[in-house]
Order: sequence, then structure tokens, then C-alpha cells
Amino acid sequence: VLSMTHEGRDIRQWLNARGFTCCLLQYRMPRGHHDVPLSDVQQSMRILRGRTDLGITHIGVMGFSAGGHLASTASTHYVDAATRPDFQILFYPVITLRNATHNGSRNQFLGTNPSQYMLDLYSNELQVTKDTPKAFVMYYVPDTVVPQATNGAAYVEALKAKNVPVKTLIYDTCYPDSDTQNGHGWWERDTRIDGKHVKEHLSDWLETLK
Repeated sequence: VLSMTHEGRDIRQWLNARGFTCCLLQYRMPRGHHDVPLSDVQQSMRILRGRTDLGITHIGVMGFSAGGHLASTASTHYVDAATRPDFQILFYPVITLRNATHNGSRNQFLGTNPSQYMLDLYSNELQVTKDTPKAFVMYYVPDTVVPQATNGAAYVEALKAKNVPVKTLIYDTCYPDSDTQNGHGWWERDTRIDGKHVKEHLSDWLETLK
């Protein structure tokens, strides 16, 4: 499902209004070629880094759900300095492609009969190193679409194990809306931790990167 509004244009507009340059990438689907989405992300980063006139000092990746898998893949499978993100922002992400993953995302990415090698290679909780970019990770414990114990939480633990700085927002309950009771896809709702909306936490964290 393509969510280009609340998980695309809306967040781009919100970040742009606060002085952060946010570019929206509509990447190609794999269609049997798993390297295509990552190639699109990496090429976009090369283009942005080549635009010195924009005055951009830090380039990160941001993704929601299956897009979170792509963002974490870009953060753990970069090939050089030009394709390494400076930071990553993940919302209720798909991370693992092994057990307790989101089957639809795995099938779209690797097909219906991937090898164990490919499943392990793109289970990004296994690919974290000390050089993985710092992260902002938000997820909901009651997420029934993408089990976060084996996805968001597992990735956070992998980052911490390698001493990679990570800011986490973990919500224990869902917003009381009949369309979002599965705990997935409602990051823009008026949910608060420590008196702040998730957007405020994100904005504060981004300010620390300047």
C-alpha cells in the first residue's frame, strides 16, 4: 500500500516548515530485483551530496513500516561515504525478514521462496555495526501488523549492543480510533510521551544533529 500522504507529503511539509530540508523519494518496487529500491535511495543520496549549493550538512533516511526496512537497509548496507546516511529515522519499521516479520513486505522484497542467506542478509538487526548511523526509532508495543518485539525492539537492541546512539519512543497503547486499533500506521495521532507529541520529540532530536 502506497502511503504518500500522511507518511510522505505531510511529514515533508511539516519538516520543511521547521527549517529541515526533506525530500520525498518514490522508489521503484523490486519486481524480482531486490537491489532496485536500495539503488534508488543510494542514487538520491549521491545527487543530494553533489548539490553543494543547497547547503545541506547532514543527510539521513526516514521510513515508515516497509519503508522503515528500506531506510534501515540503507543504513546497514551502504557501500561508501557517499551512500552512508548520517542518521536514520524509523517509524514502526519492518526490520527482520526471518521469523515474525511482515510477510507481505518480505514477499514483495525477496519473493515467496528466498534463500536463508538472503533472509539473514536483509534482516537488518543482524547487520548493525559500530559504524551504523545514529537512529530515531518509534514503534507501538501492541502493533499486530509488524510485530515490534522482533522488528523495532530488536533493531534498537542491536544498535545499543554496538554503542550506536539511538533515541526511542515506545508507546504501550493505541490511539482510540477504530481504524488504528492494530497499533500500526498512526504516528501522526495526538499521542504523547513526557508531555510531548512524537513530532516534538523528533524535531528536538533533529536539532541535536545541527
